[in-house]
Amino acid sequence: YASSPPTKGRTPSTVWRGVAAAFAGWALVAALAPFPLATLPTMLGRRLSRAFGAFSVLYATAALALATADNKVLRRGVARAAAAHWVAVGAKLVVERNCLREFYPAAFSRPVASLAALGTFAAALFVAMRGDGRDGVR
Repeated sequence: YASSPPTKGRTPSTVWRGVAAAFAGWALVAALAPFPLATLPTMLGRRLSRAFGAFSVLYATAALALATADNKVLRRGVARAAAAHWVAVGAKLVVERNCLREFYPAAFSRPVASLAALGTFAAALFVAMRGDGRDGVR
C-alpha cells in the first residue's frame, strides 16, 4: 500500500481541518441555501448543485482523514479532484467567455461567495500538493 502509517502523537493538521470545515460548509450551502447561492460551489447550475453537496461531504471527510493521518493515495486523489474542478471552471471561462453573465448570473450576483468557493478548491489543491514531508512526496 502507498499509505503512510500514522505517527504516534502526531498533532492533527489545522490546515486540513480548515479545508474540511470549508467543504462541510459548502455541503450545507448546497443543501440548504436558496438559489442562486446554492449553485456557487459547483458553478454547474440548478440541476447539479444540490447533488454536489454529497461530493462536498466526501471532500470534507477526506480532508478530515488527512488531518490526522497522511495517506499519499488519498492526498493525490484530493489534489486531482481539486485540479479537475479548476480545469472545468477554466474551460467554462474559455468556452463561454462571451456569454458568462447570461448563463451564470449567480456567480456575478454573489462575487465574494464565488471567489470563496474557488478558494476552497485552491486551498485543497495547494495543501494536497505540498504534503507533510514525512513520506518524501511533495
